[in-house]
Amino acid sequence: GSLTEPEYYQFISNYPMLLEALYHRFRQITNAEREAEAAEDAKARLAERVADLQKELEVANEQLSQQGAKCDEEAAASTEAGDKAAASAQAHKDAIAGVEVAFRDRQGR
Repeated sequence: GSLTEPEYYQFISNYPMLLEALYHRFRQITNAEREAEAAEDAKARLAERVADLQKELEVANEQLSQQGAKCDEEAAASTEAGDKAAASAQAHKDAIAGVEVAFRDRQGR
């Protein structure tokens, strides 16, 4: 339908306000889109940071378990060395005891 003259003038007089409202709405939408993009970027950066931290944690755990294994090896080696030293000392004692027994036997004859 076509507008009557008074309706037409009413429309024309409201036109600037309509444009203003449309522009305002457009700005709201573009700002919301921009905020959504920024939020997505922040989320992506956070995900990357989490992934980096997980890698660092894996590396640290690996180093820790290697260090633990090395400590276990060293402890085993020192225990082994201690056992050998103890066995050597025992052999020494046994040898001395054997010599003493032989000496007493000789004296006894």
